[in-house]
Amino acid sequence: MTSMVAESKDRSPFLTVCMNGGLITACALAGWVWVTVISTQGDKVWFFIATFCGVLLGISIHQLMTKGRWFLTGLCLAAFVGSTMTAHWQGLSRQKPLTTQPREPVFVKTERISAQAFTEQFTFSGIIKPERSALLAFAGAGLIEELHVDENDTVQTGQVLAQLNANQLLAGLEEAKAVCVRTASNRKRLEKLLTENATSEMHRDDAIAENEVAKARIKALEAGLEDMTLKAPFAGRIALRFVEEGEFASPGKPIFKLLLLDPVKVVIGVPEKMIGLIRHNAPTTVILDALDATNSFKGQVTLISPETSGDSPLYAVEITVPNAAGRLKPGMAARTLIQGSTYENATHLKTSWVQRTGGQHVIFQVVPLEEARHDFMALNALSPEQLQAIVDLLANPADIGVARQVVLKDFIIRDGDYVVRDPLPDYPVVTRGTYLLEDLSVVRTGILKHSEDVIDNNGAAE
Repeated sequence: MTSMVAESKDRSPFLTVCMNGGLITACALAGWVWVTVISTQGDKVWFFIATFCGVLLGISIHQLMTKGRWFLTGLCLAAFVGSTMTAHWQGLSRQKPLTTQPREPVFVKTERISAQAFTEQFTFSGIIKPERSALLAFAGAGLIEELHVDENDTVQTGQVLAQLNANQLLAGLEEAKAVCVRTASNRKRLEKLLTENATSEMHRDDAIAENEVAKARIKALEAGLEDMTLKAPFAGRIALRFVEEGEFASPGKPIFKLLLLDPVKVVIGVPEKMIGLIRHNAPTTVILDALDATNSFKGQVTLISPETSGDSPLYAVEITVPNAAGRLKPGMAARTLIQGSTYENATHLKTSWVQRTGGQHVIFQVVPLEEARHDFMALNALSPEQLQAIVDLLANPADIGVARQVVLKDFIIRDGDYVVRDPLPDYPVVTRGTYLLEDLSVVRTGILKHSEDVIDNNGAAE
């Protein structure tokens, strides 16, 4: 520092004045720039104080370089730093002035949704099948003598359908009956002689045995005659006839196919994730595309399979449907609407109204600005006077509201739409423009003055 002072004494007075003036100007300019960058939001008095301290700092540095005055330089530096920091903190603490043109509210469309009873419906496709079906055959063997019914005939329980030739059995039955009469007479005679001690008990026992054998043969032949007759095990309709009269029928050979068509059943396949939603005896509507779509048939779930069938991942479910008119034919394709659980106070929401944010399903409801006043002021750090100033700047304040975000919790998705089972606040739901909103956004629900049916880019079309 001594060498710097010595060197300054060796310079000419003019050069010394220029160097000192330049140093003071540079320090003052540096102080002014620093104060301007840091404390533009500060008080103007402190701004000029900080600038003046910058000039003093430049002079003190000059004194330090020329005369070695450390104390003066430190004092000016402390004044400069203190004044600039004071100006800076005053700028941070000063509240930002209210803008004269607030952001225009987002235009949205809303709809007031009321809770009502909702019944789940599940749609499945299936095939109509007969309630019962059977392949009918003779228990005996013989030539088919007569067929009493043909295909598509309606039959009743116990009705005779076909008859085998039973001539040999009839002849055998007549012979057995004659033998039975003879043995019965011989048995009676020997029993009388035994009471007179005119015969032995052995002869009497042999006569009794012969008579019992004859009776058993008669019963066997009569049963054989029954096997030569084919009867309907249940009421229904003959679907197929497999033989002609005069053919030989062996035991078990199919003669007819009998179907029970009133009622019929619709068999559907239900995936694993939905089988738990199907209830036994659940009311069901059946619609056939082959018939008039306006005609539907009522039925109910009568069977839920406890396991999947074969390699299929579906569980078989049977729906029984009355078919007195016979319009439902086996093999027809059918659509079924099965009723599920009923919720008394549920709200139905379209998928387009719901936003998925952070793994949550949310909707927006428009709350009147007056009701959301405190939350809105807290979010935007506004005073009541500033909020009123915003309202005064808006056209039609009655159309202005605040969008509140509602997280859906207890809901199900059916046919692509939401069914909310927990109650929602009684405010209109935003149906258009939800993607533009966040919680406590200011929204407009009325028509803009400059357009009757078209909305600007920040909203949805009316």
